[in-house]
Amino acid sequence: MSNRAYGLIRSIVERLGGSMTYERKGYRHGAWVIRIGESSVTIEAGGSRSFPELDRLYVPRVPDPMHWDDYSDELVPNAETQLLSMLGISGNRPECLPDDEVKGLAQIIERSDFLSPLKRGASRDPSPFGSEEPFTRRLSPSPASV
Repeated sequence: MSNRAYGLIRSIVERLGGSMTYERKGYRHGAWVIRIGESSVTIEAGGSRSFPELDRLYVPRVPDPMHWDDYSDELVPNAETQLLSMLGISGNRPECLPDDEVKGLAQIIERSDFLSPLKRGASRDPSPFGSEEPFTRRLSPSPASV
């Protein structure tokens, strides 16, 4: 495991704007309290150097793991989804894109010339009738009717 207990899980929780704190008081063997937004879950220790719900988010080192020392410092592939599920949070939310993907998307948009009308000074809310000039002329009284 990393320098802090359940460090990889705590990093996910913190990245999502939450907190993960260990509570000793009120629990026989202690408990981890995880909060993200309005959701929270309390995971109590099993009493045998194990928090089974958290331990199973890590890759086991041995065939039949019994306590936290039997797990590597590597998360299973769907650990974040499982963690969010424990909190009752749907995993079907948009994820943040890595910086290199954001830059790549920005380049694609720029190359597509999608923003070129705005660059040329066009209105953000163009008239549905094309330019506004013909529409204005239609409302003006004609010289013959004056």
